[in-house]
Amino acid sequence: MAAETTESGAEDAFRARVVEGGYVSPEQVEDAYARFTRAAPRRSSFGSFMLQEGLLSLTQLVDLAKDLPPRRDGSDPADVTPVAPPEPVDELIGQVFSGYRVEELLGAGGMGSVYLSRRLEDGALGVVKFLASSLVPNATLRERFRREGEALQRVGAHPNVVQILHVAGAGERPHLVMEYVEGLSLLRVLQERWSLPQREALRIARDIARGLAAIHAAKIVHRDIKPANVILTEGGEVKIVDFGLAKDLFRTALTQPGQLLGSPCYMAPEMWGDEEVDARADVFALGATLYHLLVGEPPFTGATARAVGQRILSGEFTPASRVVPGLAREVDLVLHQMLHPDRRLRYARVADCAEDLDRVLAERPSRVPALVLGGPADEVQARFPLLPGTSFVVGRDPDCEVHVPQRSVSRRHARVERQAGGYVLEDLQSTFGTYLGEERLTRAAPLRHGDRLRLGRVQLTFSDPCTAGREDVVPSADVEHAEVPGPAFEALVAQRDPRVALTLIERLAPDRFAARRAEEVVRALLGQETASRMALQREQLEARERTRTLARLAALGGTGRIVELADDSPTGDLNRDELVNGVAELAQVVL
Repeated sequence: MAAETTESGAEDAFRARVVEGGYVSPEQVEDAYARFTRAAPRRSSFGSFMLQEGLLSLTQLVDLAKDLPPRRDGSDPADVTPVAPPEPVDELIGQVFSGYRVEELLGAGGMGSVYLSRRLEDGALGVVKFLASSLVPNATLRERFRREGEALQRVGAHPNVVQILHVAGAGERPHLVMEYVEGLSLLRVLQERWSLPQREALRIARDIARGLAAIHAAKIVHRDIKPANVILTEGGEVKIVDFGLAKDLFRTALTQPGQLLGSPCYMAPEMWGDEEVDARADVFALGATLYHLLVGEPPFTGATARAVGQRILSGEFTPASRVVPGLAREVDLVLHQMLHPDRRLRYARVADCAEDLDRVLAERPSRVPALVLGGPADEVQARFPLLPGTSFVVGRDPDCEVHVPQRSVSRRHARVERQAGGYVLEDLQSTFGTYLGEERLTRAAPLRHGDRLRLGRVQLTFSDPCTAGREDVVPSADVEHAEVPGPAFEALVAQRDPRVALTLIERLAPDRFAARRAEEVVRALLGQETASRMALQREQLEARERTRTLARLAALGGTGRIVELADDSPTGDLNRDELVNGVAELAQVVL
């Protein structure tokens, strides 16, 4: 008993010294000690354990152990030679799978393990990735694993993607055979070098973009692009690896709603909720990776995942040019286009990223949204990029974001605003007017790539070529939109005017995505309790409004099917097909 008390006293004294010296926090010490008592070999010391964990240096350990009583076995508390436990036997090593003999464990994770292997036929090296044995009984995870391999096989041979050579998704040991690539991960490169020169970083990002373009062409979204998942070979080749989160767009996703997948610092805003993820999430992750390569750290950082998510949702980050002296302006512009929190305003295709990175490497202007003064590209007199930011005043004043020092241009002539889905042009009561094509603007109008603008006598062109595939939510110029004031709308409802029916029907299908996103932001800022309370209040208000709306629709007549559907709906909402049916029924009344 006395020996045990002596050992306990030495450990307690050592832990107290660690905290008092400010080497680690009390919480870290207690956490480390709990892990030590559970897992450490019998003859190793707590000081040795902290050294192995990287919590203390050798010099710190020796200083802290001075004058402490010996441990129970008579050894010095500063002894840093632990007794290693016996090596576990790996039953996979030496076995043959799909013609490859397993030789060495390269890494392991929650989903499985990866082994260096050698082909029996000719001795060529390969990599075999196994689904974890604990997950094999789960049919859903087996299907996901098999589907991942088959989807990636469609990519085929590409210089920037690790090739899948064989898929064995059935049996007791589901596995994939992959190309062996010798090199370092970009994360390891960054750990050694901190950051990379501009041209090297741009070239690597361009090659990643080319690999992603091939992956996307096979209808796959990687969903976990980051430095740790990209290999840089000794010859400078770039290879995308680790498709554990890849999503095959040909099938229904097996990921359950609410699961947070990916690495927080590189995750696009839409990945933080239940929103459907598409290829633009990889564009965002590539932008975050390029920023990391240039600056030495990701654009969005924080002490916790919640803090990181809050910054990503806000879209605020320090421009790379403020950290890296001499960084080309075009690099900053491309990064802002890739990292926009609204995916509709990012590059629509990763191939566009690759092309713009190529242009920057060739010292040519990127194709980010801009106003161009002059005619064709070879006659351009000035170019005014429309980012970062959301509002750009065009005028003669030097403080205007787009400064056009021409006498026919008013001091603050017009405004270009970046809204959800695109840019909108508005005249600011200028003297000589703002023209879109041949038409003088009397209200805000959306801009499309190639639109010709005239401010006074000055000709400008709106350039935004990377728009293919974006969701167009900006009102079209040829559609008349009339917003009825609230009192007038209520009067029409009271008169049972059928023209109000569509608005009433739309109120039965509230924007759930917007509500979820708002709840995520509130949760990140104010905590779960406040977010839940606000969500409950919102649901109560919606239920009240829904009852009122149904009564109004019923008063219009011919809306029985809508009321019936809404009553039967578990959430009280109508989907798009139900709305179409309701509108068709209502049209019979209107006509």
